[in-house]
Amino acid sequence: MDISFRNAFTLLQLIIVVVVLGILAGISIPQYTKLKERTFAKEAIANLKLIAATERVYYDENSTYRECNCITSEGCEAAAIGCNNIFKLDLKTANWAYIALLKEGGTGFTILANRQGGSYITGCTYTFESDSEDNEPTKGPYCP
Repeated sequence: MDISFRNAFTLLQLIIVVVVLGILAGISIPQYTKLKERTFAKEAIANLKLIAATERVYYDENSTYRECNCITSEGCEAAAIGCNNIFKLDLKTANWAYIALLKEGGTGFTILANRQGGSYITGCTYTFESDSEDNEPTKGPYCP
């Protein structure tokens, strides 16, 4: 029986391929995670602007701003749970928790977006102030 090994890979060739794939994965996976977190950050910024616009519309109709500072139904009026039900929005809450607080005397509002369960970023908070001049949220120290 003559067994020919001419069409097979050597063990050294297979080890080299596995090492190269490991190096490529080691470089690309952290970059992918950072890119994903930047995308989540853009989601939070867009939703903060949406909640701010909704606050302004609510103010135009009712001459007052509205808080949405409850994450669960405890302590919230009726069945309202967070900003989604209070402002009749459909924000995804898997990545961010949104809270709108009134300023002293009800003259304005502050909206917070807190990151929920990020794999790369923990403790990331974006803040939107109703009296901000540039109409852009400010990011916390742990945000991308």
